[in-house]
Amino acid sequence: MTFTGEFPSLRSIADVLRTTTEGLARELAQQTDTPPDWTDVEWRIAMAVASMHGVSSLLKTSLRWEGPPAWQTFLTSQRFHTCNRHERIMQLKSHLDAEARCAGIPVVALKGAALYGIGVYECGDRPMADLDILIRPQDREPAFSMLARLGYSLSYTTPRHWVFLPSDRGSCESLGEHSDNLIPIEVHASTTEWLPIAPIDISEALWTMSPQPGLNPYPSVAALMRHVLHHAAGAACFRGLRLLHLQDIARLSARMHGEDWRWILSSCDDQSAWWVFPPLLLTARYFGGIPAAVLDLAESNCHRRLRRACRDWRISDVSLSALWIRAFPGIEWCSSLPEVFRYASQRIRPPRRVIDARRSLAQDTTQLAGSGWAHLSQTRRIARWIRSRPPRVETIRTVSAAWQATAD
Repeated sequence: MTFTGEFPSLRSIADVLRTTTEGLARELAQQTDTPPDWTDVEWRIAMAVASMHGVSSLLKTSLRWEGPPAWQTFLTSQRFHTCNRHERIMQLKSHLDAEARCAGIPVVALKGAALYGIGVYECGDRPMADLDILIRPQDREPAFSMLARLGYSLSYTTPRHWVFLPSDRGSCESLGEHSDNLIPIEVHASTTEWLPIAPIDISEALWTMSPQPGLNPYPSVAALMRHVLHHAAGAACFRGLRLLHLQDIARLSARMHGEDWRWILSSCDDQSAWWVFPPLLLTARYFGGIPAAVLDLAESNCHRRLRRACRDWRISDVSLSALWIRAFPGIEWCSSLPEVFRYASQRIRPPRRVIDARRSLAQDTTQLAGSGWAHLSQTRRIARWIRSRPPRVETIRTVSAAWQATAD
């Protein structure tokens, strides 16, 4: 079965993105017995939403209803590709472990790989766009050589990490996951999130006391939770949060104890963990499982501007489901008036590190390579934003891919 009809207006897309995002979030939290009464347009955009939020496989196994045949075909396909891709990533992880042992390099496999490693998810539940690893700063050159032996070369650099791609760079353009797509390796010498311009680095908390050559686990479930919350906070700040992030937090919270929470909410590198409240609050709002005392303490650590802003947030406000480009995304994360002014100044005249990162992403990221917006100077971006209401490139491309997939 295929859907028919013209591509909707941007205003309609913005409304449907919110409707379908909130609908799928509710279904993940508490399944119902009947499918939503959505139009063809809403079902097509729901596929884009499931893809952007990384929850297609979870929906396949958790929904009690079927929906239109094209929707079922999409979920079944995504489950298949996610399972196959998972096996490829686990094999790459094993090869990386062996190479790191031979090279004498300690490595931490981050986020998704660690969640799978402790059984939070079963094979195929959680997509992994890449394999993220943490190395010590002094191991940079040996780690790069190790990846070369695995057939990987440096593709581009961002302020947060180095991205390595396999020499055979063939990939399959598709909506969501595809088992044949290449597997990037992201190398981090630190785990830093800019919230929005203050760098918050929690790297030291993610290493065991005596790291050994090869893959090392997080020192504890609490350390893994701190990193998951840290990453989710960075994503929410720039409206890139995913339902998958909230699922990670909800599932990990079931393994947490009082001492674990107290450690997470304590100071980290002489900074209070003020940034944990928004992702914890959103997780509690959709999936529950966060103790009330933990939320109260996290809220008390959070500065007033952010605390007030996030009380009304929905996942559709702080994710790719929010269609329109904003002039100052994440400004509510600024903790003081001077920081607000510094952030506004950097948005108008971005520092060199931001401009270089944009250029690298525009050249090396398939999703952005053909985007006119990605190649615009900051002056032209500002002028276009003033004259019109441009949509976010990643969002509109995913919606377009869903439209094309259901029209074929």
